[in-house]
Amino acid sequence: MQPAAGADPPALALRPEVADEQLPRNPRSSNIKEWERANPTNLVRLNGKSFCDDAGPFLGLGVSYFQALRHAKHDRARLDRNLALFAAKGFNYVRILSMVSWDGLEIAPVAFTNRAGRVIPAWPDYWQQFRELLDLAALHGLRAEVTVFADAQYVMPSKAARLAHLDGILANIASRKHQILHLEVANEAWQNGFSGAQGIADLRAFTQYLADRTHVLVATTSNDDTSNEGIMALYRGSAADLATVHFSRDTRTIEGGWLPVRDTYRAGNLPGVPPVSSNEPIGPGSSVSSESDPIKLCAAAVFAYLANLPAYVYHSRAGVYGFVKCCPPAGGEDRFEDSAGISAYQHLPRILPPDLASWTRHDGLEPRAPFTVFCDGRPNQYWPNVGRATNGCHRNIGSVKGREFVCLPMGILAGGVTLEARRPLQFQVIHPLTGVVVSNLTLNGGARFTLPQGPGAYLLRGSFSARSRGAAQVDETRPKRFPHRIWAASDFEARAPDYGWFGLPETNNIPRYPGNATALGVGARPHQNVRALMTGINPAPSPRMGKEVMAEKKVKLSYMVGTMIEVPHGALTADEIAQTAEFFSFGTNDLTQTCLGMSRDDSGSFLLPYTEAEIVKEHPSTPGVTPLRHNTSIKTALGNRSGFLLRRPMPIALDGEQWMAVLERLAKSLPSEGPPLRLCLIGSAACLFGGMDGRTSMDLDIWKPASDYDRLELKLAAEKAGLLFDPKTTLEPDTPYLQLVEPGLTQLGEFAPVLVERLGRLYIYRPPAENLVAAKLIRAEPKDLGDVAFLISRHRLDLDRIRQIIAGFDQPTREKASENLVFLEVLKP
Repeated sequence: MQPAAGADPPALALRPEVADEQLPRNPRSSNIKEWERANPTNLVRLNGKSFCDDAGPFLGLGVSYFQALRHAKHDRARLDRNLALFAAKGFNYVRILSMVSWDGLEIAPVAFTNRAGRVIPAWPDYWQQFRELLDLAALHGLRAEVTVFADAQYVMPSKAARLAHLDGILANIASRKHQILHLEVANEAWQNGFSGAQGIADLRAFTQYLADRTHVLVATTSNDDTSNEGIMALYRGSAADLATVHFSRDTRTIEGGWLPVRDTYRAGNLPGVPPVSSNEPIGPGSSVSSESDPIKLCAAAVFAYLANLPAYVYHSRAGVYGFVKCCPPAGGEDRFEDSAGISAYQHLPRILPPDLASWTRHDGLEPRAPFTVFCDGRPNQYWPNVGRATNGCHRNIGSVKGREFVCLPMGILAGGVTLEARRPLQFQVIHPLTGVVVSNLTLNGGARFTLPQGPGAYLLRGSFSARSRGAAQVDETRPKRFPHRIWAASDFEARAPDYGWFGLPETNNIPRYPGNATALGVGARPHQNVRALMTGINPAPSPRMGKEVMAEKKVKLSYMVGTMIEVPHGALTADEIAQTAEFFSFGTNDLTQTCLGMSRDDSGSFLLPYTEAEIVKEHPSTPGVTPLRHNTSIKTALGNRSGFLLRRPMPIALDGEQWMAVLERLAKSLPSEGPPLRLCLIGSAACLFGGMDGRTSMDLDIWKPASDYDRLELKLAAEKAGLLFDPKTTLEPDTPYLQLVEPGLTQLGEFAPVLVERLGRLYIYRPPAENLVAAKLIRAEPKDLGDVAFLISRHRLDLDRIRQIIAGFDQPTREKASENLVFLEVLKP
């Protein structure tokens, strides 16, 4: 397959004048060159069946753009407009052709006679245009799938010319390997110059030729026989890292347009075949048959990922010819922005797990599937197999990873589809075209629910509940994690809060106050003034939920969820628990006993001398008094009284996905016209956007020396997006903010910014990971060291480079960071 990691590929026998470093560069791409130098190893590779790079796994979402190279030469404005559109719509790569002979739309690396018999001269600047196309795509955050041969029977009929062209491709991606998703030897090779047995032999030889000379992933082609047997015959035993397959576009079956959506499933795990890309699926204006329904186009991508395919390509008429008719071009321009379904995929990168292609798949009927699907009341049936069905779905395949699951009920009939949970679980119902969470549900095993037809398909993403003796299901509207027993505050007729418990009453522990569940059960108090009641986990067998009791008693009460704090650890971590619990009830007796190491059963025999000696300040049973005089941390956590402590507003810490959504709002808040705004994020950004589990932050730090923006414009956009901008005094609860950072206590050294994301006019950068690690070693607090450990494990960092960066810091930051260099050896894998 590929050379071993770290090994140098064999040298190429190329003429010096075609060496990449000696060719002129587009000045607009100079920052990309700096980015390359700072990130020479950010290559796309396969981990299982998932694409990944130095930032982690990702789902390949491509778009066919066969005329991209021609537009690079003749219509840069259109090229730039299209690339910006792709980036805005969620795509992360473009599929380009390096040659084609279509009359009037030729791409000419060499002189040739086209299919219409006209002599086409070679482009003298062909390789310059090729490189600049890759650079422009990268500037928009897009990689390229380079399909090398198309119409090769016209453009390059000789094998020697084809080998020379492969050498040219290798030479001109040499410093741009991180900008390539993968290479494909030929497009539909049987009709592009590789027919018959000799054509197959040449394809396999060229695949080996490329694989021997580059670390870039290599695919062969989609040949004329795309049956399972045909795919295996072409790819088994080959040097290909990836198989590019063109699946069915047949809409004439009983399934209608859903056959092209689900055809990928058969190829996801073929013996001896590498991971498969759905490289040219049905789309608007595609040949054979066309599909313009956005939900089918979106579902086809999700289905492919669930079927263990790492990549899917949006294929349209605009992406092939760019004109309504061809060739010569006629009938007017066919624009991407007018193409049906161009917006169908934009939310998928956010709502799908990035490594979904490597999860364990199921066909929706297997035991590992989270749900039993019903069609006209019949379990485990899809409507193509049930005559004249009025409800049900076409398929509900999915994938599972540990306790997590994703599934796709699609082709839902007008009567909706009923699903039954096979085991306890909780999940979100997501509209795939909008990314909106339609519902949050929690179900016990055997519970059913019905999805309406809606858009025709939904994405269900959730997790199986942990199996534990005596555990109950948490109400769907409540947080998923609770640190301890769940309680609630209630206020009957404006009385002080009383204890309440839904479920079997704990008569030994809870007095029968007027507001408790027993009183409620017999109707001892009116319900109109109830402000909050409890629901949650009862350790007693067969607990009942708050909502079930309310349904039984025919009352509707609002309630909050809180926790009983009975151990010191709970008190000391109250700030963390408060992010989930809405109030606390402190167990003074239990805290007293655990803190003092004394039992209340015999405390009377020694407590008086203890209080006289001020070992304890007051009698431990005094409400709200922290028993240890010196333990100020517990006293701070407990507050100044026991009983119910309602959660005060706390800053909201956002994870990477949530911050990306915020940045998208920020980008949309900017005026549409104007120069790019370049923000270089430091601190937690690399970990947030790198996928560090559990990493959150209330703020994003902007490194001013490496950023370029209009301050007033950015401030107005930030405020419009709901952010504080560079606060200098107090912060507002629940409001994330952007912080401007100048060199000072924070040191980063010199660096070339790494492009993270482009969102319209907003460009997001970060320093190289080595600079971030060096900066975090200055302070080296626990969270900093956690970030350092993550960055070291995620990126192949040069520790000597980190030491060099620290050596350039100002005093005293250099001394602090140098002292903490010991952590590098401890933390590195």
